[in-house]
Amino acid sequence: MTISSVRASMQHGAGFEILETQYMGKVLRVSVTTNANDVDTKQIEGEAQIHMTLIEKSKAVDRGVKEVLDAAKNGDSVVILCRSETIYKAVLVHIGFSE
Repeated sequence: MTISSVRASMQHGAGFEILETQYMGKVLRVSVTTNANDVDTKQIEGEAQIHMTLIEKSKAVDRGVKEVLDAAKNGDSVVILCRSETIYKAVLVHIGFSE
């Protein structure tokens, strides 16, 4: 499974990224954050659905990311809430994002 991500928005900061992620032939808008207050659901367009997950442990990154990305359809938005900065960084690596 190859996942690649690029920054989709100029809105980003410490513990927050909005990415365009390609996964299994789908293009998804993925928000990765350590703070739920950073998520702006007003950016969701049209028929897009929002899929959310909370990852609380480092060992749950692989499974948590896979489950939420598998559930999303092309064009949907995914929000990944991370319990810590360590998990946040692990999620970004897992979905193929590097600055």
